[in-house]
Amino acid sequence: MKLVTGILCNDPGWGILFDQIGVEWKAITASDDITPDEFSVVVVNTNPTSLQEKSLLEYVHDGGALVATDGAADAMISSKAKKKYFGSLPPSSFNAVSVNGMMDLYANGYAELESSPTTGAIPSIHKMGKGMLITIPFDVGGLIIDTRAMRKNFYFDMPRLPNEVTSAVSKGLLRRLIADILQYVHLQRAIPFIHKWYFPEARQSLFTFRVDSDHGSREEVADLENLCRTHRIKTMWFIDTKSHEHWLSQFGNFGDQEIGLHCYEHFTYASDENNALNFRKALSLLEAEGVHPKGAAAPYGTWNNSVASIFGQLGIRYSSEFSLDYDDLPFFPSLGTKSSPVLQIPIHPICVGSMKRIGYTVPEMKRYFRQAIDTKLLLREPLAFYHHPTHHHLDIFEEMFEYVRSRHIENFSYAEYADWWKTRGTVDWKFEYHRDENSIVADATNPDPAVYWRIVYPNGEESITNSRGLIPVQSLPRQRQEDPSPVPSDIERSRRFDPRHMLLNVLDAWYKRTQ
Repeated sequence: MKLVTGILCNDPGWGILFDQIGVEWKAITASDDITPDEFSVVVVNTNPTSLQEKSLLEYVHDGGALVATDGAADAMISSKAKKKYFGSLPPSSFNAVSVNGMMDLYANGYAELESSPTTGAIPSIHKMGKGMLITIPFDVGGLIIDTRAMRKNFYFDMPRLPNEVTSAVSKGLLRRLIADILQYVHLQRAIPFIHKWYFPEARQSLFTFRVDSDHGSREEVADLENLCRTHRIKTMWFIDTKSHEHWLSQFGNFGDQEIGLHCYEHFTYASDENNALNFRKALSLLEAEGVHPKGAAAPYGTWNNSVASIFGQLGIRYSSEFSLDYDDLPFFPSLGTKSSPVLQIPIHPICVGSMKRIGYTVPEMKRYFRQAIDTKLLLREPLAFYHHPTHHHLDIFEEMFEYVRSRHIENFSYAEYADWWKTRGTVDWKFEYHRDENSIVADATNPDPAVYWRIVYPNGEESITNSRGLIPVQSLPRQRQEDPSPVPSDIERSRRFDPRHMLLNVLDAWYKRTQ
């Protein structure tokens, strides 16, 4: 059988998810034969026509697996549903998958009222003939391309929690939810789940470090650059050119440190004209020093279509804005009818400044970052952190660098990571599973030695390999997946109403306008 994920209606949000996870997928057409041997799972993301519904029912009763969203399959299960608002969902809301944080959605969906033993949990699981139908009550594709931003608290075991204005939707958690559901339905069918691995070769993760130079003095910049050079950390410096206009040559002498575009005026505008003037002026100042940035980051992590458009015009290859996404894998953002050519590299949005603002001590900050690193490693996420020269506390990052190395995690520059991710996207793996022989046929178009794939077996073991050809499953080395980190019992307090957020929003708006 082919290990291909089908989708009823091609949409940009699902395309981003499939490409991040790295599954082989295709939009189903009228000429496709929808059988359990042709599609290992089919995503129903729009209401099927009567002819499609008939084919899908035959498919699932013959042993296939359907994953339906936002009430698209209600007629197939004779289920009554009502419109429901989904705010921030705790881990206890989920069934058959592991969710380790608050799932922020802030969107309407359709909740089932009856017909399944798991009704009320996400996903809801329906046995149908030899197969199953999984329902998710909200529009996954729409949420992935959602561009709303809001201030959020980030959980830590302290009374006060650090906060930042980030993507309103927990896109990283949503991506892991879909990956876990796809894995679940494959294993329930007693077939392997296979996807492209998230990191070069078989690495367990990678580490990137970024500096936003905002208002840093010559001495502050030099001290931080010296720390990174001493510890051989490939650092991305996003330069606030107005603050350093009279000594930009200092950045041209950074050697193998990477220099990126940040801004002239430290502000992100809604209009193309203002953003173009801002970024073009910054770029011209850097180029006058012989610096030609490949990457960029908009001020305050604020992404919008205008920013994406200007970055594309300037030939920027990758950018990083946590108002679009955070704690996630890279992707090419959707710009309506097309994708941006500028790769988005999400980071963890909490920095030293976020924690200084609420009174954390240096030991507490160190503990926060170490806990974040440990959690990300368990979740198979990249370790992506950032700092500002004006926030000092270099000892925090000296310890971070040493701890990352002690965990045998390799440091990548942004350019290296972006180049590898783009290469990953060009490698088209195709897989067939031969149940009788318990073997996999793996073939790749445009193979690359650094792009591996991961196989999860029905017993929960896994292999990470780049083998090709006919592969007896028992011949691959296996390992057990590590259990995810336990969910704190008080995690819901991170989404309780916090009146300080309103004050912070007012103060931040004033500061941005008056600096």
